[in-house]
Amino acid sequence: MSNNLIGTDPNQVPSNADLGTLAYQDAGDVTVENLKIGTANFGTTPSAWLTVVKDNDNSGNQVVIADAEGAIPAIRSYSIPGTSGDPAGLILNHYYAQSGSGNQYMRYADFVANVGNGAGTTMRFITKNSSNAYSTGLAVDQDGNIGVGTANPSFAAPSGSLNQIGIEVQNQNNDSSAHLKLTGRNNTGSPGVATSLEIIHRGDALTTDFYHGGTKSISINSSHDLEIHNNGKGLKFTAGSNQRIYWNNHRALEGAADGSTLQVGEGFTVIRSQGYTVTKATSANRYEFEVSTSFTATGSSVTRHEINLNTLLGASTAGTLGYTVHVVGYGSGGANGLNYTYTVGGYSGHNYSAQNHSSMGAGTIENGYKSSNNTEYDARGISYHPCKNLGAYIANGEVYAYVPGPQRYGVTISNNSASFGCVMTIRGMYTG
Repeated sequence: MSNNLIGTDPNQVPSNADLGTLAYQDAGDVTVENLKIGTANFGTTPSAWLTVVKDNDNSGNQVVIADAEGAIPAIRSYSIPGTSGDPAGLILNHYYAQSGSGNQYMRYADFVANVGNGAGTTMRFITKNSSNAYSTGLAVDQDGNIGVGTANPSFAAPSGSLNQIGIEVQNQNNDSSAHLKLTGRNNTGSPGVATSLEIIHRGDALTTDFYHGGTKSISINSSHDLEIHNNGKGLKFTAGSNQRIYWNNHRALEGAADGSTLQVGEGFTVIRSQGYTVTKATSANRYEFEVSTSFTATGSSVTRHEINLNTLLGASTAGTLGYTVHVVGYGSGGANGLNYTYTVGGYSGHNYSAQNHSSMGAGTIENGYKSSNNTEYDARGISYHPCKNLGAYIANGEVYAYVPGPQRYGVTISNNSASFGCVMTIRGMYTG
């Protein structure tokens, strides 16, 4: 009966035939081809030079590599193969690297992909899914870049940067997305509740989204536009005496961190405001504004035109106001012309709906101009909400102040010519 190196025979002494090539080697380093370790059916020849297979019932370790040194700590370095260099190949080392105290007798585990002079190495970790597709889950290239889903991570080269090192997460599938997620935990429960920041890039739409705490917070679309989602402070500057926003090299906005001064358009030649500008005084609920609208005075007709400041600006109907209303118009070929200005002031809930001058419409008062007798009129409307004519003229027709309800100001026009275009501007102040 042949004996093996491992067994239960009390006279376990293997013969030279049992030992094979091991019986003829007298050296510190022993060469063995196709070494089998473990208890399994390897077949006639193992599929690798070193095969370790054993059903250990999830107990114990199959391979352990360790340096028993415990007295002289040192962090190892490696060199290219040569007379005194390290061998080419995959080197695995586990050793005593740093001594005690804060480093707690630190052990290092080194995975070294080594090769000869002039060549580089990449270390890949490859997995297979249930559909029998293999993928490179993690790769470290020769420059130390890390690729997740790719063995060839690459990066943009910013101006002035001589080299780049980073992490690339790549999804190799079509119409896919790549994710980078950072997760921490708070102190609620044990373990605490997980919170996260996740960056998602969608290859199909060329968009990038930032999810903060599981909620989309910032997006960049395919046109490079940036969008801030949800309620909050939006874009907030907290440090420094002045913070600035530039368009190219032109300073568009500058504000003091203490809230004292805000400068708009300092670096611009022309500043155009779209929409309606309402300025609020810092010491009270007092608002100043200027708004405009255009309209058509229909030919041979009486028409009424107004701006509802409550609807447009949210102007209060329970405060005080003081407005100037200015209307101009021009008829093609000089058929007609209009220029009229009036002021009004008082309680913002009052109006002239109880009056109807010449049956032109409730809210019309005799404050304006009539061309047939070349006469201006200056009716006050009501004494505690007085209207004052600052100058009125229409070439062919009549024009009067029109205030049909709270915070509704405009004009009534009786046009005796063809239709013509007009512009009305209201500027002033209200409280509330």
